[in-house]
This record gives sequence, C-alpha cells and structure tokens, in this order.
Amino acid sequence: MNIHGNPRRNMIIIVAFVVLLGIVQQVMRSQLIFRISNQTVNDLEAVTRMSEPTAGMPEGYEPDKFLLVYNPEDEVSNQLKENVVQVLHYMKKTYDAVDIRSVPDPVPPSYRSAIVTTSDWGRITGLKSLENYVFEGGHVFFAMRPEVEDTLYEIYRKLGITSFGLPYTSKEVFFHTNVLFRAAGDRFIDDFLSNSALSLILDGNCRVHATTTNDTPLLWDADYGDGRFMVFNGTILQSKMNRGILAGALSLLNQEQAFIYPVMNMKLAYIDDFPAPFPEGTDPVLKEQYGRDIRRFFREIWWPDIMKAAARFDVKYTGVLIETYNNKVAPPFDAQGSDSSGLILYGRELLKNGGEIGIHGYNHQSLETEPAKSHTLGYQPWANGRDMQEALSEVYRYSKGVFPKYTFRTYVPPSNILSQEGRAAIKTAFPDLKIISSVYHEDYRNLAYVQEFKVASDGMFELPRVTSGYEFDANKQWLLMNAITSIGVYSHFIHPDDLFDVNRNGNKSWKELSKEYEDLLAFTNQRYGWLKPLTASSGAYELGKYVTSSVAFKQDKEHIEGFIEGFHGGMDFILRTDRKIGKLTNCSVTHIDEDVYLVHANKANFVVGVEA
Repeated sequence: MNIHGNPRRNMIIIVAFVVLLGIVQQVMRSQLIFRISNQTVNDLEAVTRMSEPTAGMPEGYEPDKFLLVYNPEDEVSNQLKENVVQVLHYMKKTYDAVDIRSVPDPVPPSYRSAIVTTSDWGRITGLKSLENYVFEGGHVFFAMRPEVEDTLYEIYRKLGITSFGLPYTSKEVFFHTNVLFRAAGDRFIDDFLSNSALSLILDGNCRVHATTTNDTPLLWDADYGDGRFMVFNGTILQSKMNRGILAGALSLLNQEQAFIYPVMNMKLAYIDDFPAPFPEGTDPVLKEQYGRDIRRFFREIWWPDIMKAAARFDVKYTGVLIETYNNKVAPPFDAQGSDSSGLILYGRELLKNGGEIGIHGYNHQSLETEPAKSHTLGYQPWANGRDMQEALSEVYRYSKGVFPKYTFRTYVPPSNILSQEGRAAIKTAFPDLKIISSVYHEDYRNLAYVQEFKVASDGMFELPRVTSGYEFDANKQWLLMNAITSIGVYSHFIHPDDLFDVNRNGNKSWKELSKEYEDLLAFTNQRYGWLKPLTASSGAYELGKYVTSSVAFKQDKEHIEGFIEGFHGGMDFILRTDRKIGKLTNCSVTHIDEDVYLVHANKANFVVGVEA
C-alpha cells in the first residue's frame, strides 16, 4: 500500500483547499465591508431623524449677535450682505439686518460687532451712531472699500488712514497675519483676485492683516476710543470663494473676547467616473511613456498611484460609478458597454481600503431637460423625468447585481448639472440614496447644481465639493484655505480621464499631474492635519449633527463655557484667542495655528479654561 498516496491527486487537493480558503477569506472580508457600510447607513438613517433644535438655552448662554448694515437698492451690497449672512449661519451666529437708513441710535452695546456691506458710506444715516458705538467699546467691520466722497474725508482719520488717493485694480494679496488659517506669509498673485482698492497710507498704530499691490493695505484694524474699526480695502467679499476672509476678519476684530464657532471638520475626496468602463485601445502618449494600453495603464499605474497617495496622506475615497458611456437618453436602457468585472475589481479594492461607492449615472448624460444647458457641454437633453428614472433603475439593477448587499448612498451629477426632474428621478430609483454632492462655488455660466452644506427639506444631504483636478495652483490653494477657515471642510474631486483632456490637465503628463496631486494632499495634511478623513456617507453624518444643533456661549475672564442644544455626539469648534489655555471640562483642545485652536466637545456642556 502506498502510504504517500497519489502525488497528482494530493496536489489537486492542496490547490483546491487554497482556492477555497481564498474564497472564504474574500467572502468574510466582503461581509465585513458590507457590515461597516451598513453601519454607516444606519447612522445616516438616524441622523435624518434628528429634529431641528428647539429655541431656548440655559440661562446665561447667548449666541453672538451682529448688526448687519446694507443698501437694499444696490446689487453688490445685497450680494455681500447675503454672503455675510451665510457665513454667520455656518458659524451659528445671529444677526439683525437693517438698511442704511435704519441704523439704530444708539447702537446697542449687546451686538458683538457691526458689519457694513456698502461702499456708499455717505448714505448711511446712522454713520455717526456707528462711530459712537465704536468709541464706547464696540467694533465695526467695513467689508467694502468706500467711495471717494465727502464722508470719507470726514471719517478717514478715525480709520487709521493718513492719506488716500483714487481707486486702482490690484490682483495680489499678501497675508501678514493668519486671517486664513496658516496663511501668514503667503502671497497670491492671480487674475481671480482682481480687486478695486484705494491707494492709501496708514498711521503706525494700525494692525495690518493683508496688503495688495505696491504694499497697499488691504485689510487692517484701527483702535478708536475704547473700540475698534476694521476695513477691507476692496470689492470682492461678495463671492463665496472669499468666505474665509470674512470668517477670519470677524474672528480677529474683537480681540477682547475669545471668538468661537463650530465647524464640520471633514476631509472628503471623490473620484468621479470611477469605477467605470475604461476605454479599450491605446493612447500614443501613455504607450510611449508607460508601454501599456489604456486599461493596463489605469490598472497598473494610475490606480496604484492613487491608492498610495491615499495611504500616505490619509484620504478615504468616494468613487462614483458609471455603467456605460453610451449617449442614450431614451429607453430601452441596457448594460451594453458596461464592465462588471472592472466594477468588481476596483469596487472591492475601494471598499477594502475604507472607501465608498456612489452613483454617477447610467451614462454620463447629465439629468437635464433644457437643450441649451445640455448642448453647452455636448450632451443630449432628456425628454422627461420618466426616462431619467428608467435609466437610473437600470444602473440600480446593474450595481445591485454586482454588490447585492451594498447600499448606495451618494449621487454625483455628471458635469455637476442636475435638474429638478433629475433630482426627483434619483429619489425614486434609489430610495436609500440620501446624499447629493455637486459643487460649492458659483457657476457664472449658470449651468451647475450649486449647493450649500445643508440637509434639504426633503431629507437629502447637500454635500458639495469645493475644489477639483490634479493640478495644484494658486486658485485651488485659495479656495481650499477659505473653505477650511470658514467651515472646516476640504472636499475635492478628480477624474481618471483628466489625463486625456488638455482643458483639465494643462497639457501635463501623468508623472507631472500625480506629483502636483501629491503636493496638494501634502499641503493639506501639513497645514490642516486636524481634518478628519471621511467618505461621503460619514461626512453626511457629521453634517447632520452639525445642522441639527445650535450653540451658545458665555465668557468671563477665566472661562469659555459652551452649550450645544441638540447634541448628537462629538462636535468641533474653532477657537481664536490670545490667552493661554487652562483647565478643560468635557472637551479637548488642539493648537492648529497662532492663537487658533480646535476644540472637540464630548458633551453638550463644555468649558475651556483660559488665563485671565
């Protein structure tokens, strides 16, 4: 009898066992992934049931209140006023908005500060009231440079100005202080900063926060009596891209009191059009540089580079899938041109590395019925919402066929265009989908679905993206620094096919683009390492906690006491103070910049001790 048996049979048994073990491990890993995913889903369901906070705070706790002065007859003044209102809303501060003819006399000292959003100071009937308010200890921020007229001649010395000339156009900002977090010493020169400033000189007692071309003061504050004026010598703060300047200026204006406000604290990263069918064939540049066809390049070069960057710089990707790249906008919709094997391969690796899979669409045709909008970007308009819903039902069938236990929560509109019909179709085809991630900043072509961070009235989480692309330039740095300073959010997206579009890649190679992308991530990590890396679903949960709470504070010489109404778990705040941090109760504090701290509250009541 042969005690060793048949070697060939033994080898087959061993190989079969190894394969079976691999399958079991893969299944267990998949089950773990789906359990984690569904836990996020359950958390998101819970946060959608959170109610808006009711009015009422414990005695002694009051939210900061601001006086907002604007000119209702001037379009730019209204735009700036609305931008300030949104900044205050995100900060959970309250305000009274009055037109330039209704400034109270006297201005109540209970206001934290007054903010003026008009350049026509001569029409402010209560300008003298604002002067007296400052002299007696108040604070006024002029958020737009004045017109050169009689009123300026009457007040300019009180603002710390010794002489001034005519306006000129500047395209430069140099930061002397950290108006934007970690920006002190940074210089920006670019067309996007085109700004009308007054040529002027300040006295030596002013504190200059930023200058522009020819070292002209751009943002400064000047003591007057027992209070302080702050002036922005420009005309650009009505844009969302500059909200960090507004937030930073308000936090620096009243230095006698600590300034504290909540932030969402999230670092989000999206890959649009991924997973999706990569084109077959070769690209001459990729073939020459990497010796691979398109699919092999993305599998063997691009995807490993992207994942290495995620691991190195602490990023969790939310990829949004496309089933096919056909141009159909009318039924029937089928899976022709799809790549389920690629979805399985890339999707599982995305989930295994802590990421998320969302939906981009059946194809890349934006859910838009207006021909003018669709044709602008070379798309076909849809006839109606019913056809959109049918196409989305097909991608639901396709995605569930590959990941039957996975719940898809996030939708990113192709080219960031989304109609109301499309929004309704998404909710019908994907009843579990709760998040729409489009874009945050204004679209001057009026094509994009522009969002604020909020939970909409229908329960959908509006979770926009702030920046995009592999290139790291001054504009991108400006946008991300402003968003982080004002709301504590980094939200960025890339496309795999940026490599083939000279309008999106600057005619650069993948080697150059990947280097710039890593520079972007390294910059963010080095300056803002306190941001929490999250997927879209986890970010939506944090957003839900943030919007369904209200906050108020009371301060004395040695304590900053906070109260969170509608507390749903840990919440983060930015604290700006020049006093040393002391004993902490129900919170932790991290120093993130000069006189700037991240406060993490563990309970609804928390206390930050400070030196007297």
